[in-house]
Amino acid sequence: MTGAMSRESLESVLNALIPFAKVELERMGYVPPVAGSLDAAGEIELHMPRSGEPGSTDEFIELLRTALRHGAGTGAYRATGLLMEVRAERPGNGESVDAIAVHLEAPDESLMAFLPYQRDENGDVSYDEVFFGPAEPDAFQMNGAVR
Repeated sequence: MTGAMSRESLESVLNALIPFAKVELERMGYVPPVAGSLDAAGEIELHMPRSGEPGSTDEFIELLRTALRHGAGTGAYRATGLLMEVRAERPGNGESVDAIAVHLEAPDESLMAFLPYQRDENGDVSYDEVFFGPAEPDAFQMNGAVR
């Protein structure tokens, strides 16, 4: 996969996950962990723990990571994304902000996308611009070596 194809694949996953996260944040007040995958046919699939399943957010994130590793390892995915809510340092000023984060991966690229948000006194959510940062490969890593 070339860098341009990889970037396009990552963008597709990001564009599927961010709207989902915004709806959940505005509807429920938080962003549940969710994963997204892009298959060879260009289809996006969202993956989430079953409703009512017991477990912590960290346990759900690890389950989703395992599922993404499996799919990437079998060659079923061209790109993946793992969505979660975090505190992130804004580049430039180091200010810590609430953000929707997506760990995006393709076989030759891994990065974090952050969408900072604020909630006003009425509970309404507003968003800042997305910023990106480096990330270690996870889903497309096999036996310690990136595929």
